[in-house]
Amino acid sequence: MKKLALVLVVLAMVGCDNKTTSLQKEIAPNINYLSQGIELLKQGKGADAIESFDNAIRQDPADVQAYLVLGQTYMMIKQYPQAVSTYNAAARVAPNQGEVFYLLALSEAMSGNIQKAFESTQKSISIFQQQNNDEGVKKSAALLEQFMPKSNEAKMNQSAVSVSGQSKP
Repeated sequence: MKKLALVLVVLAMVGCDNKTTSLQKEIAPNINYLSQGIELLKQGKGADAIESFDNAIRQDPADVQAYLVLGQTYMMIKQYPQAVSTYNAAARVAPNQGEVFYLLALSEAMSGNIQKAFESTQKSISIFQQQNNDEGVKKSAALLEQFMPKSNEAKMNQSAVSVSGQSKP
């Protein structure tokens, strides 16, 4: 009876061990794709890195980190429309991550779509505020200021002058 119990315990342990191993095998390829892509970037092989990050996304479409790294890679090689597309996909995967919308705003601005960049920046600020992420709010607010038209700045300065009752030289 003791031998049967011992065999069952060993079989249970082996069975659990195999489950862990198969889980690790499922997770490992995605981690390897990301690591591989980062190494390729360090070697200056942007196109190969993009392929690796695409593979990571295909392996796990819910891995927002893969989208972020892919989008940053597109930004680095100045393929801004692809970066916008990638960050939009990331926003669908992680709609409550302020960093996603901050990076989306940057890529939209670089693509020349200032209105969309303005809206994405506002969204990032809103998310960062909900998460009490003061650093995120600050960097998004600084970005938002970059989108303020000069005419609005002049109007704001004039309003400040009229409120104070003084004119600036």
